[in-house]
Amino acid sequence: MRTRADLSETGSFPRAPSVEEWSSLTAEEKRQVVASLGSMTDAEMSPPEGDKHLDGKMDARDTLREWFRRRGKSVYVGSEITTYYPRHALRPTSWWCSTCPCTTERPWW
Repeated sequence: MRTRADLSETGSFPRAPSVEEWSSLTAEEKRQVVASLGSMTDAEMSPPEGDKHLDGKMDARDTLREWFRRRGKSVYVGSEITTYYPRHALRPTSWWCSTCPCTTERPWW
């Protein structure tokens, strides 16, 4: 079974497998990889963002949520979610949208 450490080529932070690696995994192996990734640790977090950034981020998130709600769309608009990109260091996102069926809170994507 792969672990967080197994997925990182450099440093101690986890990385998602490449698209090719992901495609070769069984359903059970994929579940194990997802479970091993988890959320960002304190060491991986960015420095404090400050009020100006926080206010802008929350205004944008709230505006997007309202825009989709008024159109009757079921869209997840999240913020500060750990996002794993294939074979790259993970990144926190200020906010982002997904039209996936899941519209509930998530610790990572």
